[in-house]
Amino acid sequence: MKQNVFKIIFNLTKKQPWLQEKTNELEKLLFSDCQTADEQELILELLERFTHVSGEKFIELINTLVEDIATDPDLEDSTTQIVAMTGDYNADSAQFVTYALKMPLERVKWREHITVTNFQRAYKEFNKHGKRHKNLILVDEFVGSGRTIVGRVAQIKKIFRENGIEDLNIKVKTIAASSVGLEKAREEGINLTSYLVIEKGISEHYELAEVPRKLALMDRLESILSTAYNDRNLPKLGYGETESLYTRDEGNTPNSVFPIFWWPYFQDQTERATILIRAMGDA
Repeated sequence: MKQNVFKIIFNLTKKQPWLQEKTNELEKLLFSDCQTADEQELILELLERFTHVSGEKFIELINTLVEDIATDPDLEDSTTQIVAMTGDYNADSAQFVTYALKMPLERVKWREHITVTNFQRAYKEFNKHGKRHKNLILVDEFVGSGRTIVGRVAQIKKIFRENGIEDLNIKVKTIAASSVGLEKAREEGINLTSYLVIEKGISEHYELAEVPRKLALMDRLESILSTAYNDRNLPKLGYGETESLYTRDEGNTPNSVFPIFWWPYFQDQTERATILIRAMGDA
């Protein structure tokens, strides 16, 4: 083992205390899944730079989001919808964020807004409540590639436009976003606020000359994983190649995170222990 690798391991649980409960999984990742010291070094460097949101930090970020809404001069509770980015009736992190906003919004006397747990219901709720709530705040925990957010904003505009409503004010607020998703949303003219921005873990961190070598190491590591699960392909480098390094206590790991940290099947379909967990129904 290289001396610098040892130093990273020694200091890792101080920088990332959430890993203290993942000792066995980390050991298997480093000494079974990794074949070389260079692969071990890459994994440790990535883990060292993970953005970890503890329960306490999540509450802090929710309060920041609420303050952002309540102090926005363009917003009033009587004309605003808080809309989860959720696209169906399955539970997801957008609904979790929507629920977490309820108490702190009451604390700042926001009482006349509409809370919508599925973005496709936004027009129905708008119509139901007197057609006053033309300010839509779409909320989510994590924006990955940005494809979902672009598609859902377009769908909302289309639904309202088909019903004669053109003057919507749509803003998106998320706890965290990949740099890829943030850029894509802004290219599409979407007003997106993210309280944490997650850079690409390899491509946006290392010196340009080092990037191909590091990507090749990750490609080798990903080669031990099954290529698909229930007809869903392995999201190499994270969905949309976002290379994300993000985790939240008790959270469902975004598929934008490098799959080496959460994909639970080897190439031969046997199960593997993982540092992070994602519900594979969402894979």
